[in-house]
This record gives sequence, C-alpha cells and structure tokens, in this order.
Amino acid sequence: MLVGDLQRVIEYPARGFAIAQDVPADVTDAYQRLIAAGYDTRLMRERTLRAGGTGSRHGAGDPVGRIRRQLAAGGHGRERAPFGGTGCRET
Repeated sequence: MLVGDLQRVIEYPARGFAIAQDVPADVTDAYQRLIAAGYDTRLMRERTLRAGGTGSRHGAGDPVGRIRRQLAAGGHGRERAPFGGTGCRET
C-alpha cells in the first residue's frame, strides 16, 4: 500500500491533485527496489497514467474532475450522498 501512496505523492502534483513534495533519494531508491521485488499491486497502471486517471479499480473514475465539473456548473459537489444518506442540509 505504501508503494502506491508514494507513487501518488510523486505523480499527483503533475495532475493538479496535490502540491509537489521533495522525495529523498534513499526513499526513491527503496521505492524502486520494492517495485522490482513485486510490490506493485497498488500502483497506478501505465495506461491509467497516460489517460490521466486516478488508477482506481473500483470504477470511481475521476472524482476530483467530477466535483470540479459540478462546481463549474453551479452545483456544490454534494448532490448525491454516499451510502444512501440524505446528503448535506442547510440549517
């Protein structure tokens, strides 16, 4: 799981999902060794990287992009509540 997290720390700034962070050389070296040793089940796949997706295997698509599109269309990004809830209510 940590290998996938580190990949996202490295990849997400270029996609606008996060700010850039310095990754020390010894961490990058360990990351590469773990991938070479087969610890890659949580990595974003190359085709996902090329397509600009998030690498989710759960069909979430691009949740950040979806929220940005909703906001641009005048919505507040919470029209649909998760898990069948009622969503946000103004008090």
